[in-house]
Amino acid sequence: VASPDGQWVYSLYLNEAKGPFIHMLNLNGRYAICVFLPTTDKENLSKQLLWSLAQTRDGQWLYAVNGALGIVSEVDPNQLQVRRTVTLPMAAASALGIVARVGTWLRPSASAKGSGPSGGAALTPDSAILFVIAEHGLFAVNTSDLALRGHYLSDMPLSSINLSPDGVRLYAVSEEKSKLLSLDAATGGTIREIAGATHPWGVLGVG
Repeated sequence: VASPDGQWVYSLYLNEAKGPFIHMLNLNGRYAICVFLPTTDKENLSKQLLWSLAQTRDGQWLYAVNGALGIVSEVDPNQLQVRRTVTLPMAAASALGIVARVGTWLRPSASAKGSGPSGGAALTPDSAILFVIAEHGLFAVNTSDLALRGHYLSDMPLSSINLSPDGVRLYAVSEEKSKLLSLDAATGGTIREIAGATHPWGVLGVG
């Protein structure tokens, strides 16, 4: 994730000894700073691969999330620290399924090698709602208090999400079900299934 002014690039790293962290690289000064995230199950690679980043449009806040652990951390890139962290109440029930899917992504097949989900988190343009991929479907989290707002597509295993620029439509990919769905971002209701996407893997962007 790059800051809006182009001065910083934020990357997620895993470390079994110290836990996951955000590598903040200053492109002008050519130096880096590491901001460490919660160390829950830091030795469990399958769970750790579910970390994702989302950034507010003004670049004032970063959100580091993990759907397998149910962790949402709000990070202040100006102060270079985690401001607050919550564990979503529905995380315990969702951990097994999503971790099992990561295990299948990690095991190479005859045709290709899998990887973790692409785009595990997305923010509405006003930064009011944060969407996080869960075991099945996704969580909607209020950024004001990091409280759980809703659980959408609860019967659907997802691999990627992204929002339209106006924040009205949420696009979700299920690699397992070979589906690309358009959702109402306000309610989580499915508007339609988008045809023509054979074995979709992720939504890189929405025009």
